[in-house]
Amino acid sequence: MCHFARKNHRLSFDVFASADSLFWALCHVPESIDGASLCRFGHNAYRVMLPGACVRFRIFERGGRTQLIAQFKTCASSLWQRLKELLRAFLPLRQQPVSTPPPHEPDTKPRKQTAQSVVQFVDECMTNPDIVGRVVFTSKAQDLALVCPFRHVHQLEPIIVKLTIAAGLIRGGLHRGMSSKDFWELEVGLPVTLQLSDTQEKKFGSHYDAVHDGKLLRGRMHITLGAGHSPADCMSIHFAVCEDCGAIVITRFGEHGPTARS
Repeated sequence: MCHFARKNHRLSFDVFASADSLFWALCHVPESIDGASLCRFGHNAYRVMLPGACVRFRIFERGGRTQLIAQFKTCASSLWQRLKELLRAFLPLRQQPVSTPPPHEPDTKPRKQTAQSVVQFVDECMTNPDIVGRVVFTSKAQDLALVCPFRHVHQLEPIIVKLTIAAGLIRGGLHRGMSSKDFWELEVGLPVTLQLSDTQEKKFGSHYDAVHDGKLLRGRMHITLGAGHSPADCMSIHFAVCEDCGAIVITRFGEHGPTARS
């Protein structure tokens, strides 16, 4: 315990990256600092703890930039220095006076060209450094994407973004103590079906299997897009969580797999 120098420190930084990138950097804390834990205590508010030390972070979107506020007591200064070094390994940070908000700059970036097909979308995901290693498209998922005629490609990006965030939450341990339903619906914000039907599991189970790092995984969790029987208007995303690396492993990404009605 620290019985002296309990001064509260509050530091503000401009982060030249998105709030999601900052969150993903924080998710490296448990694997980079022995004994450290990461937890969420509010919207875009996180706490990193070691025995006898705690650093709180709040993340704010400020126009084209992100603002990070770090708060800690003097006795947590050592933890803060380690955290600052870790964050700077992933992100460009510039300290600002707390009273000075980051300047608002108009968004002059060119509009991003959206993918026109499912396979083009998957190709973009597999070269996106924010996604690589967190969401993994297996060879089987890639093959299904290659022949998937789903035309509402714009619906895919928000799902993959949330799956990427989910991988960060899982690696940071924020899913512990929660039911799977609450984790996916309340924390991640995705309407995930957690299991296959009995028929899918017993009769068609291999259709939802894929290999990741030499292991066979079954994508029981899934998200369905659209309705009806036209593959141009509906598709499904089946996935599993790798217990070894914490990645979201996509086993199917395309036309619906066989069911009792197939």
